[in-house]
Amino acid sequence: MAQNEKREQIQTLIDEKINPVLESHMGGMEMRDYKDGVLTVRFTGACGGCYAAEDTLENVVKEVFRREMPEIREILLDNSVDEDMMAFARSLMKGGGR
Repeated sequence: MAQNEKREQIQTLIDEKINPVLESHMGGMEMRDYKDGVLTVRFTGACGGCYAAEDTLENVVKEVFRREMPEIREILLDNSVDEDMMAFARSLMKGGGR
């Protein structure tokens, strides 16, 4: 399967199986990278800074991919700060949150 087709299959799983679960917690997940069986994802919204992010990765994300796409051998979590959150923080620091 071509790399683009694999990425589309991954995105479909994220959209249909993972994000509906995370949306109930005011969050989501996006694919950051996929190469050679290694998928890197990032949680967004409330899930981005959640204390349970690692548990969600293990018990929701990895479980879905084990079942649906076992060829993905590793899933890594990108813990970088969400750009929307950074923009909001900057606006607060400039007095924009009043």
